[in-house]
Amino acid sequence: MKKIAIFAAIMVKSRILQILVLIIMPCMSMASNSSDTIKTWFDTWRENRKVYNAYRDSIFAPVERDAWVNLCIRRADTYRSMYRENKKMIDEMKAHFNRPDVPKADYDSLFSMCMNNGKGVDIFMAEDIMNILVGYYEKNHKTGDQLYSYLTCMYALGSFEYQIGSVGDKLGLSLSYNMLHKAVNLGFRKGLKVNTDIQLRMVMICGIMSLLSPIYVNAGLISYKECDDIMKNIRKNLNSDGWKWIKEFVNSDYPEKFINNRTGQPYDKDDQGLIQGSLTLIDNYETYVFTDAYFEQWQKNPSEENRQLLKAASAKVDIETLFKSKPHLIQELKWALEQIDADKAYRRIDSMTVLGKEVTAKEILGGGLAHLLDPMMSMYHIMPFTSMNDEEKHNKIEQLHNEFTRLLRICKGDNDLRNIVAIEHFVTNKNALKYLSVDEKLNMLNQLMMSAQINTFAHSSHLADLAQTLVEGLIKNAPEQLVGIPGCPTVDDVKNKRDSISEFVRQAAMFHDLGKNSMAPIIANDFRPITDHEYQLVKLHPEKGMRFLQIDPAFSIYHDTTIGHHKWYNGKGGYPESFDNTKSDIRVIIDIITLCDCLEAATDAVSRNYNPTKVFADVLDEFDAQAGTRYNGDIVKVIRQNRRLYSEMERLVSPWGCYAVYYDIYKEFFREK
Repeated sequence: MKKIAIFAAIMVKSRILQILVLIIMPCMSMASNSSDTIKTWFDTWRENRKVYNAYRDSIFAPVERDAWVNLCIRRADTYRSMYRENKKMIDEMKAHFNRPDVPKADYDSLFSMCMNNGKGVDIFMAEDIMNILVGYYEKNHKTGDQLYSYLTCMYALGSFEYQIGSVGDKLGLSLSYNMLHKAVNLGFRKGLKVNTDIQLRMVMICGIMSLLSPIYVNAGLISYKECDDIMKNIRKNLNSDGWKWIKEFVNSDYPEKFINNRTGQPYDKDDQGLIQGSLTLIDNYETYVFTDAYFEQWQKNPSEENRQLLKAASAKVDIETLFKSKPHLIQELKWALEQIDADKAYRRIDSMTVLGKEVTAKEILGGGLAHLLDPMMSMYHIMPFTSMNDEEKHNKIEQLHNEFTRLLRICKGDNDLRNIVAIEHFVTNKNALKYLSVDEKLNMLNQLMMSAQINTFAHSSHLADLAQTLVEGLIKNAPEQLVGIPGCPTVDDVKNKRDSISEFVRQAAMFHDLGKNSMAPIIANDFRPITDHEYQLVKLHPEKGMRFLQIDPAFSIYHDTTIGHHKWYNGKGGYPESFDNTKSDIRVIIDIITLCDCLEAATDAVSRNYNPTKVFADVLDEFDAQAGTRYNGDIVKVIRQNRRLYSEMERLVSPWGCYAVYYDIYKEFFREK
């Protein structure tokens, strides 16, 4: 019951991933139709996840390099074995449920395991499982139990898509809205026939609050007027005879006298409080939602017009109640409503930050980082309107950025979707950026990569070594290949600008995967094969990198290498389709980054354990086989024809070359003894 009850907070309080991990996070596979077999798969998956997490955390143990390398070798062997086992389970599960004769008991067992044994699974695998269950219950929901299962699965799937959509997946957000809208309509059409099933009604109420989240309005999926019309219809239904009994439950001094007719267990005050809170939100929907919407509009553009809209919307709002869990927003809103001045609001919020305070990983993970960054974001909103001079503002921003880096390092790259959204908003905040120099912004991005995504930073650093070695080899042995890049119309220009070209290529390599900072839960997943949906999102990372590069015009020089490093040499393959690498004036630099990116990934002995590590000679053979289509064949020839360049690149991508780079980076994050 409590697992379903948690739904009410999903869209209202934005505690999405943390909540759904508790509700439906199983992943399993099937070899037969028995409940015991399903349970075995769930147990296996859960135990595999424990082992995986233990090895993942152990890589931060403070040990000498040889011991660390041996740990990496054992870790790689374990991960590869686990990856194969998990892949086998997933393939069997999909094959089983694709059969036309799957018995009802299998679906019911799968649903039961999802609700009760769901630890150890990530949101994308849960998404795939919910799609299986929704597809079945869509055709089979005649009984109360089946209707409950169907609605629960639809709300879960809608919530998963909501979370995924929150990091920029517009399709996911659209799927989320459509699923929740369908579930709410179905609930009111058929749910009223199921007597006094509080659990089912609770699911319906949670779906209502999820459906009317302002994020769908901001995405253009629904207007506020449509939300208002839906709410009026909902209130009409809630006041009908079929729902009158719910008031007895909400107002009862003894909620435990109400029995869950599905489990036979009594309800408790938590269940009662959840429904009561949800009904209160429904009663005050316009007041809360419009205040929240206009507040967000004010934060983006603090004009006098937006201030007046906010004042009108919040006239009947109890600010202390609305933002009870976020006291910094109370102060920011009071300032926006001219109840206190900017300096006073700023000082109060400053005292709420964790600056200089001890913070544990437990406080940061599971969306905790977003919670800790929120007061700092409020400071950014108010800072321009305080009496502080520019130097004071700059110093404070520098202090906040140092704190941001400290918090990221405590995370060790283990961020969930809410943290990722908060990170992007913090780094790209215009109120802070205008007080920073280009060099300071460059340092901030480098610190972001190192602290937010350790695997990606290590990969980029190793790639930068390779790309710098390769471009210097080209300048020495085949400078004509670089003629035509900006500022180098002749071979002599290429030779004379060796250092600047080399440094540009190095920084371009460091920035090539900037966009992966917006998709932490997806990348570096060597626990299981990524899902089709994950792959579609991974392909967005070159474009997402542009969001970070746009913080300063000076970074536009890295545009083409960031967005084009997954394009084929001939421009006819790879992604994104919207970018034509063949027309870039630094096409050869893109080719260098692309080739070294593939080389580093194929030979990575530390962080990509889903496939056996390849050796340099074999990868070079693959480059030859696809020369002129996927890779620049002229560059490959230069590597083969120059023994020193060949040997240096081979050394860099050897297991020990890889371990040396990764160890030096990881030891910065080693736990204290």
